Amino acid sequence: MGLKNISAASLAGRIVVNQRGESRVIQISVNDTDPQMAMKLTNKVAEVLKKKIIEIMQIENVQIIDKAELQPNPVSPNKRMNYIIGVILGLIAGMGIILLIIYFDNTVKTPEDVKKHLNLPVIGTIPSFKFYKNGI
Repeated sequence: MGLKNISAASLAGRIVVNQRGESRVIQISVNDTDPQMAMKLTNKVAEVLKKKIIEIMQIENVQIIDKAELQPNPVSPNKRMNYIIGVILGLIAGMGIILLIIYFDNTVKTPEDVKKHLNLPVIGTIPSFKFYKNGI
């Protein structure tokens, strides 16, 4: 099955076994980069678990309800959701940076800013000029 080069700890980290609610149904999930390997591993774990339950608990009516099948789309990563989350976080981070820049901006832009930041009277202002292409 191709598991000879995989350590037991690595294998245990890929397999999740849960009981569904209050029932006696057990759900086995395997997370692997290779979908074929995940399917084979899930089915093998189910077979071994079935044999061990029969052996340990001495119950004869243990059965596998559904065998693992290949999914047409990978369960993870969900690229669309990752893109959406990335865009939202990018917008939030961008707005946060802009707000910080505005908050910490202490440049003088208006005569009121001179009075506010420097506590000095305004002697005069320089008007802004519009320059035209033809020089007038």
